[in-house]
Amino acid sequence: GPLTLALHWAFLGLTVGGAALLLLGSLRAGRATAPADVGKALVPFLPFALSMAMTMGIAPLLFVQVLYGSFFYTSNILLGFWWLALIGVVIASFYLFYIAQGRVRAGRPMGLVLPSLMLELFAFVALVLASNATLTHTPGAWEAFRARGMNRLFGGDGTLVPRVLFALAGFVGFGGLLVAVMARFGIVPRAGKQSGLALAVPALIGQAMLGAWLLGSLPPAQRQMLLGGGAESIFFWVAGAAFVLTIPLAVYASR
Repeated sequence: GPLTLALHWAFLGLTVGGAALLLLGSLRAGRATAPADVGKALVPFLPFALSMAMTMGIAPLLFVQVLYGSFFYTSNILLGFWWLALIGVVIASFYLFYIAQGRVRAGRPMGLVLPSLMLELFAFVALVLASNATLTHTPGAWEAFRARGMNRLFGGDGTLVPRVLFALAGFVGFGGLLVAVMARFGIVPRAGKQSGLALAVPALIGQAMLGAWLLGSLPPAQRQMLLGGGAESIFFWVAGAAFVLTIPLAVYASR
């Protein structure tokens, strides 16, 4: 479970971070430091990364279904078409990656629209998943949510926005670090080291600030469980230690 979840997050980081790097390269097109070659080298990895992220996400999803089945499935039903739309979004993401590959083969510039659409789709997925997660652990809101009309996103939780932004910032930051490591081992051009770190460092700093916002937005009882002890607290501090370990990884990648 934890291993496949970590791999799921790693491949998601490469997918989201790779799309962000494509956008960064398009924004800096024409400059001497533009990471155009890095983007071209990275594009073939993106469909593979997304498919592996989906594959590695199956085991954690099965654990969620076993442990929280009645809550999880009820939340899925309440979200209705928003939840089903994730299938179409994933298919559209693959098509965008293949269009990007076609542009690379044809020697055409990536442009701003294509990577922007990729990131918008990933942000939509994060919003739906976070809405589902918050609705899953707040069964007291189910009846009122159903009475106001189903098939819409659940926004009645103060943790929703910081949770979405925290996840996206983490994926972008970790993806940038992965690209920097890939550049160090010659998988992508050496310029990927600078461009990956230029993406990762601001994203990880932003994630740290968003993490403080998320922690402060939690209900007092949940915040106390994270800070006071128990299994939830252990997971929280292990996740924090993993975040700190990204700093040596960044230093290693920059050599």
